[in-house]
Amino acid sequence: MDKATRYGTGPFLRQLRAASGLSDSPELIRHNTNLVYDCGTSILRLTPNSFRTRRDVLRELHWMHFVGGHTEDVVTVLGDDPTRSRQFAFDGEEFTVTALE
Repeated sequence: MDKATRYGTGPFLRQLRAASGLSDSPELIRHNTNLVYDCGTSILRLTPNSFRTRRDVLRELHWMHFVGGHTEDVVTVLGDDPTRSRQFAFDGEEFTVTALE
């Protein structure tokens, strides 16, 4: 099964929607290493933990927050905590999920 089908439709998308509390279905817009979903006013980025650990993603979010304090040319992590992310598991795979503006 190709990535667009596996991650863009069916059980994966339903479980992601439920876990993220989204009222609308996110649309898969990129599926190379990270999975990127358009959620209307925000973007969900899922990073496979087999590619980058949660700790690596948190380091990146810290850096994005720092750079964002000096320029508007960087995306913003949604939520009170600039390193806000959560874990999402599906069928033996684990992802770090980040909501971006």
